[in-house]
Amino acid sequence: MSKSLNPPNVPHTVISFPHPHVVLVTLNRPEHLNALQRQMSFDLDRLWK
Repeated sequence: MSKSLNPPNVPHTVISFPHPHVVLVTLNRPEHLNALQRQMSFDLDRLWK
């Protein structure tokens, strides 16, 4: 993923680029203790492609 590209919109995540060549993906589902569910796993998979 390039910083010049817009990352896909993935619900319940915060995406940032703190340093060159670094992508920080923060899970933001405190009501579910940030547990991964099947749909969220599929959504996160889109980030890596």
